[in-house]
Amino acid sequence: MGCHRGSGGIAMAKGDKNGKYKNESRRKSRRRDQKRDRIHNSKGEKYERKVSWKKSDEAQIRKGRSNAPKDLKEIAEKELNALNERKGRGRPFGIAPIVLTVIWSYYCSLTSHTFRSVQGWSEESLAERFGVKVPQYSTMCKYSKEMCAGASPAAASLKGRPMTVAVDSTGIGSRWAGLWRYFLWGSTRGWLKLHAMVDVETGVVIAYAVSGDKKGDSKMLLDLVDMAVSSGFVLEKVLADGAYDTYANWNGMDERGITFIANIRDNAAANSKCPTRTKHVKYIREHGKKRWHEETGYTMRWKAETAFSSLKKLFGEMLRAKKAEGLGIELDGRIEQYNSYKVRCHAN
Repeated sequence: MGCHRGSGGIAMAKGDKNGKYKNESRRKSRRRDQKRDRIHNSKGEKYERKVSWKKSDEAQIRKGRSNAPKDLKEIAEKELNALNERKGRGRPFGIAPIVLTVIWSYYCSLTSHTFRSVQGWSEESLAERFGVKVPQYSTMCKYSKEMCAGASPAAASLKGRPMTVAVDSTGIGSRWAGLWRYFLWGSTRGWLKLHAMVDVETGVVIAYAVSGDKKGDSKMLLDLVDMAVSSGFVLEKVLADGAYDTYANWNGMDERGITFIANIRDNAAANSKCPTRTKHVKYIREHGKKRWHEETGYTMRWKAETAFSSLKKLFGEMLRAKKAEGLGIELDGRIEQYNSYKVRCHAN
């Protein structure tokens, strides 16, 4: 008979007296290690490992520091003077925009804090350290939307240069009650779907949209493209997975003059509905999909998956807001802070 001991982590299966399964597990682990440690790729070229653990550690330390500038008090005084001079009559402004931006950045970088706990942090880290006036809880809630909309877009530095982007979607939860409640009662709330367009070179999100969990991916592509182009970004090539492989998307990208590469399914038909897609289908039939992936640059589509992974590692997978407006505001703030972090990393 087999047995299992939870506390000691010891498990024995029936017929495992000679260590058959144990040796098989060792062989599989050894094969995985050999594959992981090989120094050449499939083409016989040697890998160039560019990982610098020292720079990685320094980046983690910078991420944990407060983003408040050293001359925060002087900047706050200049902003307040400029605002009060234009205001004229009425009670003068007391909270500088730079202070609100620093607090909003700190709030978005955490997953378990509320505005009340952030108020305690701001009183200790900003008021006592820099001598600036900080807002109360009610003021933070009132101006949360303006704080997000007024933040300088970190992706603005990427405008004007031709870029290759990747498009994909991921799920974002809208409150997490815990594993036990989920097991006991099941899921009682749906998921939000984040559709994002990511710059392949920097990993910055240049356009995004939020929908319900039932919304298809293919219908959001042209909206994201129009959003990015209207914001001043120059799109040279768009990469997407098989979910975006539709005639409407191929023809729409041809009309906009942008190169579109979507993962074409294996049994795709070559017809006259989409000439550009038909050319790719014929090439795949002749040379194979692996070669097509390499020559079209489709292999860089994984950059979108990396952006989603980084976003969730920085801020978590769940949103804390309850209403639709609050969910949008919180997600906007997280993406803006993520873009700021990626721009700083790319600059260094």
